[in-house]
Parts: sequence; C-alpha cells; structure tokens
Amino acid sequence: MSLSSDYRRQNGWRAWPSIFDALPPLRGQTVLDLGCGVGDQAAELAARGARVIGVDMNEELLREAESRCFPNTELQRCDLRSSTDLDLSGRPLVQLHGRVLPGSSGRPHIVGRVLVRLGLVREERSYSKTYAASRQAAKALPAKPSVLQEAHLLLQQHGQTLCKRNAPRCEGCPLAHGCAYAQRERGRAQGAAS
Repeated sequence: MSLSSDYRRQNGWRAWPSIFDALPPLRGQTVLDLGCGVGDQAAELAARGARVIGVDMNEELLREAESRCFPNTELQRCDLRSSTDLDLSGRPLVQLHGRVLPGSSGRPHIVGRVLVRLGLVREERSYSKTYAASRQAAKALPAKPSVLQEAHLLLQQHGQTLCKRNAPRCEGCPLAHGCAYAQRERGRAQGAAS
C-alpha cells in the first residue's frame, strides 16, 4: 500500500466533520493547512470558501493532492522543522489552529494531552469539545504562524520526552509546580505513603 492510499484510508476514521463544524466562517479567508497530505482537509476548507495554502514535506502526498486539482488551493513542499522554505509572501492568514491540534498523526494528541494535564484545557467526553477548548486556549498566543508553530513544537517535544501518556516523568518536569496533573499525582503519592 502506498503512503498516499494509507493516508486517505486513515482519513475516514478521524473526527474531521465535527472539527470543520467548529470552525468560524471561512469564505474569503486564507487558511494555512500544515501537513496537508493528500489534500482532503484542503479540499473541505476550499469548499467552505477559503483560499488554502497546503504545505507538506512529502512529495508523494503532494503529487496526489496536486493531481486532484482543488480550486483556490496552492500547494507547497516544505519541511516545517526548518520553515525557511515556506513562502507566504506577506499574505494574511486566518488563525484556525486546526492543524496544531487534530493533525494527521498521533502527535497532535500529544499536544492536547499536555494542554489538558497542565490545566489549560478541560478534557471533555467528546474529542471535538476538547479540541474546541484547545483552540480557544491557543487564542491567548500572538496570532503569528511562527509563534503558533513554535508553541506546537515545544508542546509536542514536552509530550514526547516528559509528559508521556504512560509513566509521565513529572519529577523531572520544569512545569510540575504549576501543572494540575503533577500536583494531583503528587497528592496521590503522598496519600498512599501516609
């Protein structure tokens, strides 16, 4: 199975309809779709009236997206780990934070987990409600793509190294003093020791 067909297969079990329903009106806005893959989300954003700049580092996925000829969509190859290749030419972008949290791999869930544990976002039963709360929390950041990208990468790295799903390393975490999860775990450990 090719990467692009695997990517499209995975798209079917993601919660995109509820995520798109939570977005503000997009008509006439320019949206940056980071990690656009084969372009499924870019197509939906364009169908909602947005002008979409889709960015991905994988040539196979971009070729698939380009072959689909989406209207009002520009595709760029760029490795976001060094965003010097990204050409936005001073275009204003609507800040959806959409690709910061739901994303196309397991990594965005890492970011959501860190936000929940830090107490910045309340975990809801519904992923779309947790996502909407995460989007709201992101509004506290300056509305600059570079700031949002840096925040995402820092939260992702934190989730992969210290704030792991299983066996988080709270004792070595520089954020533990203000982290709701670490404080709760510390209280449980102290209660068990008494």
